Amino acid sequence: MMRRADTEFLDIERSSDFPALSEVVPGVLGLTLPLPFAPHSVNVWLLEDGDGWVAIDCGPDTEEVRILWAQVQAHLQGNPTIRRIIATHGHVDHIGHAGPMWRRHGEPPFLMTRTEWLSASLRGLTGREPALSALAFYRRHGVPEARLADFATLHGALALLAPMPETLHAITDGDILRIGGRDWEVITTGGHAPDHAALHCAADRLLIAGDQILPGITPFVGLFASEPEADPLGRFLAGLRRMRRLDADTRVLPSHGLPFRGLNGRIQVLEDHHAARLDSIETICATPANAHAVAMRIFAHAMDSPHCRLALAETLAHLRHLQVLGRLGVEIAADGGIRYQRI
Repeated sequence: MMRRADTEFLDIERSSDFPALSEVVPGVLGLTLPLPFAPHSVNVWLLEDGDGWVAIDCGPDTEEVRILWAQVQAHLQGNPTIRRIIATHGHVDHIGHAGPMWRRHGEPPFLMTRTEWLSASLRGLTGREPALSALAFYRRHGVPEARLADFATLHGALALLAPMPETLHAITDGDILRIGGRDWEVITTGGHAPDHAALHCAADRLLIAGDQILPGITPFVGLFASEPEADPLGRFLAGLRRMRRLDADTRVLPSHGLPFRGLNGRIQVLEDHHAARLDSIETICATPANAHAVAMRIFAHAMDSPHCRLALAETLAHLRHLQVLGRLGVEIAADGGIRYQRI
């Protein structure tokens, strides 16, 4: 069972004209944009920077998001220029609208880790039909033939991803970005995304956390057909350990949910959650089982919903991490089917 860490949620003011725009600290505005899927909203950030602003993430490419961004730009009045755009990672709720926003503002510098930019750009160029390799991947992990397309198809997500910015100013771990009199250190982590970037201002104890640390939900960590031997959960947990070095009083600005304090407490909750999930899956695998069967035990409701692909991917991430830890062995049948068993 998930539990919340002790957090200090901010009392965010909301105006009638701009119900999702608020000042978090001087020079940092938070904007909540609607999503057509759970968790139903995403936070993006505007950092004042001289005679303009730096946008952190852009939201999905929907008509509602386009209208909101136009309203926000008008609201900024004297200095509405977006001087730079920074993306934390390549998921559609963060960069779907990045390309149109970049073009509308005269193609300002677009900053993102190279891996995330390439993966998002490739995702937008590839076809919408499930690849044969993906179908084979899910078949090996026990997905019934009649449901293969449900697991291997992205459904409507790609419709929310506009063509990406064509030029990149790549950022890497440890880079320092000077924005509006503040120095922000780039901290990259894996797991939720291959090369997710958070921004940390040590002087003001602020962390723009993206999806690495969220206050009320567990960030998604999944294993997919594109990289079947990866260990995304291992990388995600390593990223949480890196975040523990930050000041305990750091104010976390997450991509979903309200800003909060209590960084180390929240990290502990996330670590405990995954430890319990690993134990549960290891127990299930006392009898050999494929990933689909395990997922049906862990995520029964989600496996019968449009979220089945994500439920199975998260199950696979935990199975793979248990294998890396030496707690599970793998049996491969003559037909290529994969089953896991506790060692």
